Amino acid sequence: MRTRKEKSKRTLLILTLPLFLLTIATIGYGTYYDQINAEITLVTVKKPTITVNSQLINAPTNEVNLTVNNETKIIQDADPTDLEILISITNNGTTPINALTINETLPNDWNWTQQLSITMIKENTSIYIPETKYTINYDPNTQNLLITIPDIKTAIGQKQNQNDTLTIVFTIKYNLIGEQLPPEYENNPPSYANTATITAMTGIEGWKSDLSCTTLSFTTHIYLV
Repeated sequence: MRTRKEKSKRTLLILTLPLFLLTIATIGYGTYYDQINAEITLVTVKKPTITVNSQLINAPTNEVNLTVNNETKIIQDADPTDLEILISITNNGTTPINALTINETLPNDWNWTQQLSITMIKENTSIYIPETKYTINYDPNTQNLLITIPDIKTAIGQKQNQNDTLTIVFTIKYNLIGEQLPPEYENNPPSYANTATITAMTGIEGWKSDLSCTTLSFTTHIYLV
């Protein structure tokens, strides 16, 4: 009798062990799957998202007129001589933004005039960001203008939250006034482009958004006098 009972117990154990192991494996996989999903969700939530836009403030038709002496081919004037460019950066996500880098590539034949201002727009309130709260690096040889805002909360008392828009206005000046019109421009007036690439961050060493780019193009018309 004892032998028969022992055989029955061993048979039951053999039959139930695979089911037990399968149950443990299923629970373990479910826990691992939930953890991976939670981590992916956490990363998605933390990553800032932005929309960017650019426009010319004082040339709404995106056109610049060049006045050229018909005899000497000297460029006498540009209208407007100085162009005001507006860059808008809006937080369109739920993650607050506390740092921004704006990398500008200025158009050929134009240079930065050293004039620049930054403002945060929250609902109907505009908050000016002092010059001491951001850094500017400009290389006239490459025409690259890099703007870094390392700590928005320190600058204005709060972060850039959802639907807040940060605006940057800067001025560029036409370089070729007083110089002879390049021969290739005579029958083909130049077109220009300003490109801005922006990265938003939860902090200067925090989560980063995808790179966002905005390109502003404008044309010229030549008037011989």
